[in-house]
Amino acid sequence: MAEQWPIIGAVDFSTMSAPALVVVGDKDDPRHFTDRGPDWHADAYTLAPGPKALLTLFGAEHGLGGSPGTTPPRPRTNPERVAALARLTTAYLRTQLHPGSPAWPKACEALTTETDPVGRVASKEGPTRAGAADQRTRS
Repeated sequence: MAEQWPIIGAVDFSTMSAPALVVVGDKDDPRHFTDRGPDWHADAYTLAPGPKALLTLFGAEHGLGGSPGTTPPRPRTNPERVAALARLTTAYLRTQLHPGSPAWPKACEALTTETDPVGRVASKEGPTRAGAADQRTRS
């Protein structure tokens, strides 16, 4: 199917310099677009310059644990993961929109101290990953 969507292979992140939160699931299988594996979804973080944060949700497939528009929910629905995603996204946006807000650092710290964390956060400040702060929990 990747041949049907050539634009996907031609995405250029080299000018994406604005801050961004990139969210991926470590079980998101992109075989219909690429043969690179789940890491392909993190290209916006890996290849783009500027400050970025990467939230990797453990066990998450393409819907990240949600099942929009399905009743009853699909078996892979994970309300705890969806709630964590909402908390972390809100904290990231709060800190971006209100400089000086401790919401994002506090949310990242809470994630790293959970007994059974739902994911991990990595961050980078500059145009390359060199020297990037990388906050990790178990993998």
